[in-house]
Amino acid sequence: MTLASRLSTESHRGIDNHLGVVIGYLALDQAQALIVGLLASAIATIMGFAVGSTLANMLVLTATGLITASLVSILLGGLMCGIVLGSAHYNCNPDNIATPIAASLGDSITLAILSVTSHLLFHINDDSVKIGVCTTTIILFLLLIPPLLIFSWRNRYARPAVLQGWAPSCWPCQYLLVSGSS
Repeated sequence: MTLASRLSTESHRGIDNHLGVVIGYLALDQAQALIVGLLASAIATIMGFAVGSTLANMLVLTATGLITASLVSILLGGLMCGIVLGSAHYNCNPDNIATPIAASLGDSITLAILSVTSHLLFHINDDSVKIGVCTTTIILFLLLIPPLLIFSWRNRYARPAVLQGWAPSCWPCQYLLVSGSS
């Protein structure tokens, strides 16, 4: 929903370079999704180790979180870009279209991808293969974060959000901390 709001704001401002806006915000959205997914899975991993979960299961949890965050960011981000650009083309207010669609589809798509990804990774029978696959996945996603942030920083449209746009993305982690500690 944050991406939908950012793109709607840019649409209202009448930016002519739609491609530059879209690419910059999509890169930032992907980076933020990966960072928030990593933070949430790190909190869950710490809590999991406290109750005696295995390393393989904690790696599955982290890899599943990163894969889900990335895929949802790509799918919903692309959909939101299409909706906002289409709304602007037809002189409709994208706030009335994009944000409700993002709100309604976000949880459904996230849960579907999360369930499929966790099922596939959890049912790898050999623990050494499971650990290898999950570790490789985690490393690859971690390596994606710096280039995405650098690209967003260099994009003149997304640069302000790189510095100031973290509060909406980090609220889920704060809620997880509060609810997990009660």
